[in-house]
This record gives sequence, structure tokens and C-alpha cells, in this order.
Amino acid sequence: FAEYGLIPPFSSDWEIADWTPNHFILHDIPPDATVTFTAWMQLPRNQELNRTAEITVEMRSTLEPNIIFTNRTEYEILAEYWPQENIEEESEWDEFVESIQSFWNDWNQILISIIVTMVGAVVLHRAVVYRQRRDAQWDEMIASRHQEPEKVGDWMGKFSEKNVEMPEVSPSPEMDAAAFQLAFEMRSKSKEERSAPSDDVMEAAHTVFEHHDERADYEAIESLTDDLLDVSEPHEANEALLPTETYPSRTIRHPRKESAKSKSKSRDDDIDLDL
Repeated sequence: FAEYGLIPPFSSDWEIADWTPNHFILHDIPPDATVTFTAWMQLPRNQELNRTAEITVEMRSTLEPNIIFTNRTEYEILAEYWPQENIEEESEWDEFVESIQSFWNDWNQILISIIVTMVGAVVLHRAVVYRQRRDAQWDEMIASRHQEPEKVGDWMGKFSEKNVEMPEVSPSPEMDAAAFQLAFEMRSKSKEERSAPSDDVMEAAHTVFEHHDERADYEAIESLTDDLLDVSEPHEANEALLPTETYPSRTIRHPRKESAKSKSKSRDDDIDLDL
């Protein structure tokens, strides 16, 4: 296919209507008149092979459109370009890459779906295997912790076994008793002997202990007497007895003497020990 067009005749004798590059109409053409127009076509160049260009022009009358006049013109186009002999042909690797690209473009969605499904199946399988292994480890741990109590027959059977392997006892090195005592005394540290306290110190300590014991006894007796004197309610058993009149003139209550307490205080103040 090449560019082509029509150039109508320019004359004042007839009128040109509906003119386009490939079509035009002439009006008011008198009979036996000669009309000359031009048809043009742009021939291709730099062709590698010899070819033939053909242009066809059709003419008809508006009064008799069924009558068609046809003019066909051919033109030979000679080759002007020859390919070089050292042109590199496409390698097999390039053809393989192009075929892979074409296949991927046609089936990429299906291939992606298959790849995603396979990866998901592998991940799911690994997860199931890991879960089963963890469950087995958990069951083993629970079984190891939960031990059934031994029955009488079990431990009686252990004691009834005759062929019991006894552990081998390695013999200890023998040593004379006197040599062992001498070695022990040489290695052990001798303790420093402390001197016993003098008789005066022992007598003073004994006096202090007796004084403190006597004072504690006096304090216990005083606490008991205070509790007895403070209780004025009669015993439950005395309620059955007949009431009697009391004569306060017969018994006179005197205040307690604090001589012992004062003596004990004086003793505490008088005794001074230097230990």
C-alpha cells in the first residue's frame, strides 16, 4: 500500500464538486468534450526485492452510473537494497528466552496460582509435622511425670532376686594406727590452752548467781501474794455455808514489811564485781 491521489482539471467551462484527495465530481461537461486529469502515487524506495506498483482509476457518469470506465497502470519497482552477508542470526538461546517470555505472558496467572498453592501446601505440611512432634514430646513428658505406684509384688520381686550385682568396693590403703595418729596430730592445728579462772573470780560469780536467784524468788512470791489479796469474791463452795458475823477487832491487818526488798536493793547496790 502506497500514498496516492487525484488532481482534477482546472477550467472555467465546468464546475468541480465534492473534491477529496481520492475522489472528485465534474458538472456541466458538454458532449464530445475531452477531460484530462492526473492520478499520482508515491512509489516506495529502499526495497530488498523487485516489486510491481499498480494504480486503478474508475470513472462513471452521474446520469448512467452503471457504465464504468477503468484505467489500470502498473510500474515496476526495482530492488535498491541488499542485506549484508555478515548479519548475525538470532541464537538458540535468544529464541528460547523469547519462547519462555511468550509462554509466561500467556500462562502467568495460572502458574502463579500453582506456585502459591504448592508453597502453602509445603508450609501447612511442615506446621502439621511440627505440631505432631510437639504433641509427642508433651505426651512423653506427662508420662514420665505420672508414674504408677509400685505394687507389693513389684518390690517383693526385686528383693527376691538372688543374682544381684554388688558394686565393687576398691580396697583402701592400709596404715598402722600409731603412724595414722602421728600423721593426724602433725596435720591438725594445736589449740591454745586457756588458763582456768582464779578461786576469787569463781566465788564472786557464784555469789552473783545466788543473789539473782534469790531476788527472782522474792519477786515471784510477791506477785502471787498480790493476786491473792486482790481477790475479794468468795469461793463458789462457800455459798452453801451459813453466813457468820465478823468481828474486825479480833484481826488487825498490818502493812507488809519491805525489809527484804530493801535489803535486796541494798545488796544490789553494795555488791560490785570486777570480772
